Amino acid sequence: MDGTLKTISVAAFLVCACLICVLIVLPQDFFQPKKQEWRQSTVIEPDFSGAAADERDDDVRRMPYESGLRTTLELESGEVQTAAISEDFDGDGADEQIIAYRNLTEKDNPIYVTFVDYDESGKTYKRLWSAPTGATKPGTLSLFSIDLTGDHINEVVVTGMNQNDEQILKAFKINRTTEEGAPAYKRIADLKIDGTISVLETERSQAYQLGFAGGVSFNISDRGRDAYSGNELDQIENIYAYNPIDGAYERIRTTKIPGAQIEERRLKELLSGNKTEFEQFIDGLWYQVSGDGTVDNEQYIYFDTSSGEVIFYSGDTQQVYAWQNSYPTRYGMYISSQNISVPTLNRKINLELESLDSVRVKISEDVRMRIFMNAPWDGSYRKVKVAHNVEKKDAAAAPYIDAEYNSPIGRIAFLPDGAYNIELNGHYRNGRYSFFSLENNELLEFVPDGNPGVQGAPAGPRDARQTYKVVRGGQDADGISLTRVRLSTNGISEFNETAVQLSPIARSTDG
Repeated sequence: MDGTLKTISVAAFLVCACLICVLIVLPQDFFQPKKQEWRQSTVIEPDFSGAAADERDDDVRRMPYESGLRTTLELESGEVQTAAISEDFDGDGADEQIIAYRNLTEKDNPIYVTFVDYDESGKTYKRLWSAPTGATKPGTLSLFSIDLTGDHINEVVVTGMNQNDEQILKAFKINRTTEEGAPAYKRIADLKIDGTISVLETERSQAYQLGFAGGVSFNISDRGRDAYSGNELDQIENIYAYNPIDGAYERIRTTKIPGAQIEERRLKELLSGNKTEFEQFIDGLWYQVSGDGTVDNEQYIYFDTSSGEVIFYSGDTQQVYAWQNSYPTRYGMYISSQNISVPTLNRKINLELESLDSVRVKISEDVRMRIFMNAPWDGSYRKVKVAHNVEKKDAAAAPYIDAEYNSPIGRIAFLPDGAYNIELNGHYRNGRYSFFSLENNELLEFVPDGNPGVQGAPAGPRDARQTYKVVRGGQDADGISLTRVRLSTNGISEFNETAVQLSPIARSTDG
């Protein structure tokens, strides 16, 4: 009996000793639940302080988890950083950087990406390779990393727009091999279209998420106008899939999308009850058309969402109403407004959507005084495009012109879309303008946009809208004389100010 107990004690001691050894060898978190680790690229927002002045307002899309890291490499002269991401691209355990930069020494200032890694021998960071992206507009650029091919290695993806307003997408796979002569990277996708490009992400398996297996590659789609169709709304969608044999994306399917489907979807968006969506749609100048689609009356309505105004133009009047409130309706929008000069004049505007380029307008007047300046505004209206020209019976009644003038207050450019700009000694002022007629007088109104400008020029940044009486001819047959006036319920009254003479600038017809 004593021998049996002795044997059991020895066995128990050996088992305990083995367990202690095992616990010492195993990691501390062996019995804790495994936590899946997601790697997020670090995105660095650039500083445009050294960029060209006309590009300082360009915004780079801010990615998640932005940090205050600096780029590791000083760019060359003429190169301006646009965006950057930091990540272990080559699998060596240390982060590298992909920097997107503009080259100001080249035409259209194209955007490139460059790969920056740490050089152990030189104890410094150096640029290993650079590649063009095809994008030229920094405000549209998006730089990110994503595992497109499903092999657990992130590719570098660049999207943006070029000088032709085309969307571009380029994807680069970084080579992790160290074989001599092997290319440093491979471009696996290179798309460009006058439309939209999207990465079609799909859910991957649990085995991929745990790192046990590869995943399906993501497809890429682009969608643009069908050039062979007479309908402007008809589109073509191309689907591209990754070919692992060739190591690049190739087109696998093309689908035609009828314009009726696109128009129907857009109409649903506008009538979804989203007030902002419909306001953006009606923003701009609209002209009245008859039931036959002809322009019988010179009547316009300008919806200025940024300034909160609705401006009515007819052959002899201009009426400006403050945009008070708007409410979405089943078929469009209901707007309440008030005349800025006569507060007792209120106008209710009921808009019904007819198509993607036309609305039906119904006006309800709330007039508390006897007045005879209201025009029959009810009817169908179409939106004026920049290139659209409506034939006028009287050039003086046209609200917009396309001309440039020299004057004592600077060089004034009137643009056909209703914008103006004034330049004097390198200072600029911008805003909106309109010509109109009232009491047999031609008038010109400037509405500033608030930009810093030139002292004494029309429509200063701190001034309200300014109205001028227009007299054509005089010292110059093609010139214009402007005299500042005030509009009120008593009519037109002039200020005691000297008239401003505008002399036309001849435009060159060369090239």
